[in-house]
Formats: sequence, structure tokens, C-alpha cells
Amino acid sequence: FINCSLGIFFARRILILSQKIFGAFFMSTVRLIPKKSLSSKILLIEDDLAFQESLKKILSREGYEVFTVDNGEDALEILKQDTFNIVITDIYLGCSGKVHGFDILDALYQREKPIPIIVLSAFGDCGDYMDTAMKKGASLFLSKHVKKEVLLKAIQETLFPHP
Repeated sequence: FINCSLGIFFARRILILSQKIFGAFFMSTVRLIPKKSLSSKILLIEDDLAFQESLKKILSREGYEVFTVDNGEDALEILKQDTFNIVITDIYLGCSGKVHGFDILDALYQREKPIPIIVLSAFGDCGDYMDTAMKKGASLFLSKHVKKEVLLKAIQETLFPHP
């Protein structure tokens, strides 16, 4: 970048201004990922243990501290004892108990300081599930078949939304 000047505003963004290059000016914004994202605590609620382990590995490699439970009852209990930056939950927790993703959404939405929640579903973007989850306070609703990059971006956007 020949003859570029860099102006940094100490917020979440960097504003790059250039001097004249080939007769034109350009201006661009670059989003910074805050360092504290590397220590963000995630509660992952998933009854499919193979899928749970796979997600845990992906998120741990990205620097997240991941806690896992395989049923809604344990999830509600751990949420009483610990704080998390974000919760990722399956909407339907199979035969693992009486408490499902919607119940977790209800419990978290009633808190004084709600926790962002990403809901996963094997049923994709099934309209009824998605509508209900969003009305109950979900930040995002994703298919379990989501690509790794999309999931990681969704987590970052949920943890650190654009101003």
C-alpha cells in the first residue's frame, strides 16, 4: 500500500484512509475481534454426544472455554451456578429428559441480564421452531449442518454485535 496513511480510532473498528492512489481515494472499515473473545465461556447443550464433542473441539481450538451438558436439567443447574458469555443449545434434546431448548430459552430470557443464545436444530430452519425460538429470545437459529466458518462468525457476531 503505497502512500497510505492509517488512522486508528480506539474502538472496535479501524478506519483506513488512503492518499491518492491512481487518481482515486478509498475508505474502508475493518472489524477488530476483541482479545477477550479468546476467554469467552460457552455453555454447549447437546444430547448427541458425537456432535457435542465435535463442536467442543472446534470451539476449543478457537480459544473458547467450552462447558458441555447433554440434557436440559443439567443445563439449568449449571446456569444457576456459573456465568457464561453465550449458550449454544439444541432445540430438541431427544429422550434426555423433560427440559428442552425452549425451556432453556424461557429460563434465560427471564434473567435480569439475559445471556445470548444460539439455537441449533437438526430440522434446519423449520419455520415453527425458528419463530418460536426467536420470540423466546434466541439470538440466532442455525441448522446443525452449519459450516464451521458460519458458526464461528455467528458466535463472534452474537458476542460482539456491530454498534
